[in-house]
Amino acid sequence: SFEMDDEEFGFDYVIDRRKVPSLKYHRAVLGDLCDDHDVFAAGVADMDFPVPPSVSMALQRRVEHPVLGYEAVPAELYPVLLKWLLSRHEWSVPKEHVLRSPNVLNALAQSLAICSEPGDGVLVQPPVFFDFFDIVRENDRRLVPNPLVLHEGQYRIDTENLELLARDPGTKVLLLCNPHNPVGRVWTATELRTVGDICSRNNVVVVSDEIHGDIAYVRPYVPFASLGSRYADNSITCISPAKAFNIAACCCSFTIIPNDHLRRAFQKENSRLTVNKNNAFANVAMIAAYNGGGTWLDG
Repeated sequence: SFEMDDEEFGFDYVIDRRKVPSLKYHRAVLGDLCDDHDVFAAGVADMDFPVPPSVSMALQRRVEHPVLGYEAVPAELYPVLLKWLLSRHEWSVPKEHVLRSPNVLNALAQSLAICSEPGDGVLVQPPVFFDFFDIVRENDRRLVPNPLVLHEGQYRIDTENLELLARDPGTKVLLLCNPHNPVGRVWTATELRTVGDICSRNNVVVVSDEIHGDIAYVRPYVPFASLGSRYADNSITCISPAKAFNIAACCCSFTIIPNDHLRRAFQKENSRLTVNKNNAFANVAMIAAYNGGGTWLDG
């Protein structure tokens, strides 16, 4: 077992992830190396740190309640999320703009479903998270690569190429990764406005994966939709506490959609796929993370 007192975060402890079916140490990822205990697994993007004490204690309290039946969304979930976005990122988001999805990748796929048709073009900016490519292909959309340019040791967006590709009437969506995974660029407000302007004038919807926003250190992360109503109205933003608080196995994602038409379409898609149910443990973990995990995250 692993125990620590309330004042410790356990960052110096070595935890054996093999005692649970951790994906990064699983045969599905490591192959035969999964039996080699000298192997340090780094092929899956989660941390080997224990979760914030606020999360583990909240989950323990919930387990003490002996009934695990169907639950509604806790009243405090959205307020703690919106408070976090405002205090951490100076992003004021109306509650009615927020929807839930099982995870960010699911939200990206749903976004393609409502913003494009089979055969339509979807812009991606490689080198980018490999699941972006899978989502486009598996939803019968057409990959439109807009490769990043490496200049003096830093990756940049090729905006001239982006403009050229976006002009194609068959190109409907840009899958933006903000901050970018895996190159680590935290896009500036100027860069994001340039991308937003190109997409807006060419009727390309910006679907922004911002799951890493809470762990940006080089400069403050800028939510794409926080740039102003013109940008927000042409965007779908996908966020989650999974990465920041190391709770990928015990959370959901949030999709922020200021555009009424897109939001109603997303809600309809949620209902069609019946992915709008609740997980009691995920709700507890997310509330505890946003409420009490800030000091741990800054630690």
